[in-house]
Amino acid sequence: MTKSSNLNELRNALEKIRQENYPEIPQELIEELLTIEYENQDDRVEAAKKVLKAIDEYLAETEL
Repeated sequence: MTKSSNLNELRNALEKIRQENYPEIPQELIEELLTIEYENQDDRVEAAKKVLKAIDEYLAETEL
């Protein structure tokens, strides 16, 4: 399997879980987190920082 097909399989699995169990979480947020993880897979510390920032921004927007 290629990286692209692995990524698509993961994306599809996450979307199924989101729809079934967490429909209140926007698909766009999951996509953003997946992209961050993919783009920073060689730097776990940077990935964690960016994921936390994205979640913080989402929560700040939803509190308005």
